[in-house]
Amino acid sequence: MSTKHARVLAIQLAAEEPFRVWLPSRREGDDEYEPSKKQNCESWIVSPSFETRLDGDDPLGAACAVTRPYFIQEIRQLWNLKAGDAFNRAWLTPGGKRVALSEAWGRHCRQDDDGTSGGQRLICSSKFLGRVLEKKQAELLLLIKLQRYEKGFGNESSRFSHTTAVLRIKPTLSFRFYGGAINLLHKDRF
Repeated sequence: MSTKHARVLAIQLAAEEPFRVWLPSRREGDDEYEPSKKQNCESWIVSPSFETRLDGDDPLGAACAVTRPYFIQEIRQLWNLKAGDAFNRAWLTPGGKRVALSEAWGRHCRQDDDGTSGGQRLICSSKFLGRVLEKKQAELLLLIKLQRYEKGFGNESSRFSHTTAVLRIKPTLSFRFYGGAINLLHKDRF
């Protein structure tokens, strides 16, 4: 996001209704390369699409292991980054230096109503992040959105509550925190 728009959008995101707040994301296959639209905002990370098919019920496997996030093609090309293995776990410079690590974790439980749970993250070195922000003359906005679900019993309805915040990171790697809602209970409008 351009530096002149980052502050304004960070304030707007922190004030937005937590159930509906979002930032653009890119999915592989949605034309890796055409993001969800949000004014003056661009996603730099791609989330692969994947169907578990035959291995979907494998108790030792988790689909999140093959849906590790990675940088968009523009960033990979600018720094000539290559995946360190077939699972795209490490992203390396031409000299073999690791600048990013893509992690995934998860579990699948058929005995539980919760089913599958897991997550992914892309970690990059602060030096590399600073170089990307400087080259793109941009700031990075991180939307932090925590959602708690409480299952209803009997006549009691299920409930969602949300806590949100935004972190704005400058090319110098200095940052600003914008607090949003704290444990705000979501109320259906219908």
